[in-house]
Amino acid sequence: MVSPRRSSKARLASAVEAHADARWEDASLILDGLQDCDAADAERRYAIQHDADALRRVLKALEGNLDDGFTHSADAEKISVRYRVEPATAATTIAVRVADIPAEAAVAVPLLYECDLLPTWMPAALGMEVEILERKGRFGLVVFMKLWFPWPMNDRYCVIDAAAVDVAASRGGFAVVVRDAADFDAEKLPAAAADAVRCDIFLAGAIVSPTGPATMALRNVMNVDPRLAVVPTSLVNFVTRHIIWFAFSAFRKKCGEITAHGLPEAYTERMAARRDLYDDVAARLAKVTPPGESSKPPKPSQPPPPPQQGCCVPPGEEAKSTPPGGCCVS
Repeated sequence: MVSPRRSSKARLASAVEAHADARWEDASLILDGLQDCDAADAERRYAIQHDADALRRVLKALEGNLDDGFTHSADAEKISVRYRVEPATAATTIAVRVADIPAEAAVAVPLLYECDLLPTWMPAALGMEVEILERKGRFGLVVFMKLWFPWPMNDRYCVIDAAAVDVAASRGGFAVVVRDAADFDAEKLPAAAADAVRCDIFLAGAIVSPTGPATMALRNVMNVDPRLAVVPTSLVNFVTRHIIWFAFSAFRKKCGEITAHGLPEAYTERMAARRDLYDDVAARLAKVTPPGESSKPPKPSQPPPPPQQGCCVPPGEEAKSTPPGGCCVS
């Protein structure tokens, strides 16, 4: 007969393995009811349950009712942005829904995981700076991200602890759980943080779900304190309508470009170095991809169409979309 303590050890080992494999829901279920742990095991169990609780909070927020106190900010190009100023705190909750993204879900993986490459194709008007500070296991990152804010305000930045989580069985895709990396050593932050104000992130995350062989949907939620004494409605409207909408519009368009022209070389080089990870995620997504008409095989990487002048585009730069309500910089 297997002793209860050995059985507990085996369950904990299984939970640790599932957690490392980004199956946080499975890990939490394995640990459910487990009580016979020594101090070291209890610490590991707490860490797994803590992550599972964070995932549940993100999923609850992503699946919440957007009519519950949210203000409609923007709805164009199949991108919906809403926000709610939380009365008890200085934070604002922003919810984004992006439908019919013209690419297979696996395309989103390198765009999110190799996030330090975002500034190479995100609109220059966002003033985005991104640096990966640490890679945690196979699916986790600590990231510095800075965004431009209009004068007379200082730019804002955040330091995030982000992890991809397999929710294929329960939600048909993968989730990204984002938390504030409050314990990260401030002395190791990039120099760009010196002239900016750090935001507090209370809750943030996303779900990417395949809706067909060549399409996907994305849901995002973030609850952020921008560290302002007063958060005027005009500023919230500016951030949600211009910065947030504009960023997700660029993401949607980039996915379409990749479907038509292939991934840029900077991404393919990274993916080649982490081929096992990307093949693993693609296989998991393939299992939950609804049947339908497949897209044409991706073409080798080619340059996008010639640039055109448009909103927020200095001479010589690629044209960008015009967000709802006008140009991105007023």
